[in-house]
Amino acid sequence: MGLSISGNCGCFDLLELLGVNIILTPNQEKKIFNELGIVFLLAPSHHPSLRHVAQLRKDHGKKTIFNLIGPLCNPASVSLQLIGSGNEEHADIIANALKNLGTEHSMIVTGKDGLDEVTLTMDSIMRNVTPDAVTISEFSPVKHSINLVSAEEIEGGTPEENMNIFLELSKGRGTISLQNLIIVNAAHAILLTSLVSSIEEAINLASVTLKSGAVFDLFTKYKEYTLSI
Repeated sequence: MGLSISGNCGCFDLLELLGVNIILTPNQEKKIFNELGIVFLLAPSHHPSLRHVAQLRKDHGKKTIFNLIGPLCNPASVSLQLIGSGNEEHADIIANALKNLGTEHSMIVTGKDGLDEVTLTMDSIMRNVTPDAVTISEFSPVKHSINLVSAEEIEGGTPEENMNIFLELSKGRGTISLQNLIIVNAAHAILLTSLVSSIEEAINLASVTLKSGAVFDLFTKYKEYTLSI
């Protein structure tokens, strides 16, 4: 993860507003992950060469080759990944690269509306990647009793607006449309693990977890840990 180089609000912007300490050493990041199971990795801290092109990318304001390279350079060498790409051609490139790199199981998701995530305005295209093959399928929200919504219902906004949206959702509140957006994306990440055996089970687990407020509790622990480590 990293800065908002080619978009309006990146993870860094959001977490900075939330008061999280993001400037950590790799050893500190590892300690936090071992304790809590989550950690934010700031790309320039692990790939120093990116600092030399960050401002150029921001000035350019459009996606570049670095948007393809980034997901393939996760410093944690993860074997399970959920990656979003709003462009099918780019999704194919990333999927085949992951296959050649020997990923255990990854999924590249592309909303048919151009979102780089599982969307709710229409169906999404899923590329399942294993060392043996890349298989393509589609996810339809309505087939899982999730209503389609307008683009405006799932839009974010300024970093400040997104911060408030995040806090509400993490507490199990927020609009149904945004809750469902979180649920379907989390469900596909869960589907990559051994926790569930079907997308239906994954959606149920994601829904119960989000609506319980457990996300806010975990985030609070994470924020406190980053500030005290």
